[in-house]
Order: sequence, then structure tokens, then C-alpha cells
Amino acid sequence: MRRSLQGVELSTRPVGTTFKGVCRRDSVVLWYATDEERGEPEDAPVRPYSVSAEPLFHLLELPTIDQATGWPKTSTLDQRACLTLDYGWADPRNAEDQDDDDDDDDEEERHPAVWISAKDANLAVSGALVMERALEKVKAGTLKPLPCDDNRIGPLLHSCEEAITASGGWREMYSVSTCSVGTDEICYKIDAAHGIELTIVASGDGEDTVPTEILSIAVEQFIIVT
Repeated sequence: MRRSLQGVELSTRPVGTTFKGVCRRDSVVLWYATDEERGEPEDAPVRPYSVSAEPLFHLLELPTIDQATGWPKTSTLDQRACLTLDYGWADPRNAEDQDDDDDDDDEEERHPAVWISAKDANLAVSGALVMERALEKVKAGTLKPLPCDDNRIGPLLHSCEEAITASGGWREMYSVSTCSVGTDEICYKIDAAHGIELTIVASGDGEDTVPTEILSIAVEQFIIVT
């Protein structure tokens, strides 16, 4: 969208983490700024001035919980499974509709890997587990989303419940971060499919265990200004 160079992004090769089925890669951006003014942006020389890096995570599968600790089971680094993502495609095990008997599928028919922006693997995993539990409760009718008035969410103009159930769950999370909330509660901000953001509040005692009780869920749509 811009004629002048502002940054160049590179990604490291995927590697395993201590969570089974959870891979990591780092997105590194080299930022450029105009060195001197010229008549046209494309004619202005630029020079690098900063480097930034962001960890990204992909879940080949949802980690299971260790009943003794209440935290996802850890394992040794599983490098081989993560290297299958090196060309940007999801491991076939991550596709629910993957036909094991069909060996003729070309790359265009495979699902691209979705990478989650999170500060670390712990947050990526706990966010995915909390989202999975919240989605199950919304589908079962035992958790009602906070009102979003009469607004219709997403390109299909969904209601609050419809937008959440169509969010893609943990398989289509794009970022997860924590947010401020009361004592003994944990708040997650999750960017999901169709340009929506979920705010999930759960009970918990910090980072020692994954929250089991989902207290509330709210949905809103990103506003994109063009």
C-alpha cells in the first residue's frame, strides 16, 4: 500500500516447545526510515534504524491437562512435527476434515497454518484451552455472552452467540493477551476468525493452573478504517 520501504519481515523456522504439539517461530522485522527527502517516495534513500521480534505459536493439537498439577502436560521438544509447517501449511493432523484416504490433495486444498501471537507458549496454550471451554459452554447454552446490543457481528451479520460459535475456536486464534480484571480472575483478549475479538473472564489463581470455570464472554467486531 506504500511506495516507500518501511520494513522487511523475516520468520525463523518452526521449532518445538515443551508442550506437545505446540510449535514456535519468531517474526523478525527490520525497520527502515527515509534518509533524506526526495521528490517522489520511491526515490528517497532509506536506512535501517530498528529491529523488532515477536514470538508466534501454532497448535498441532490441543494439549491435555495433567490432573496432578492442573497445567498442560509438558514433553521434550518435538522438532519433526513442527518442521512440517516450514512451508506455511498446517500439519494434516490439524485439519478436522482431512481425508486420510485421499492422497491426491494438492497444496491449494490444504489448510494454511494459523499462528498465534502471544508473549509465550504458556499464554498461547492457556488461551486456547480457555477458548475451547468457553465455546463448548456457549454451544451448550450454559454460558450467555454479554449483550452486544442489536449489533450484528462479522460479514454474515451474526448475533452474539452466532459470532462466537462461528469464531473457529482455538484453531483460528490469531492472538491472545491478558487484560485487567478482579482478584482471583483471569481475563483473556482473543482475536478470532471473521475479524472479531473475544473477551473471556475465568476464575483462576494465577499462572499455576489453567482456569476451569468460565465466568463471562463478550464479543465485538474490529473496526477497520480504510
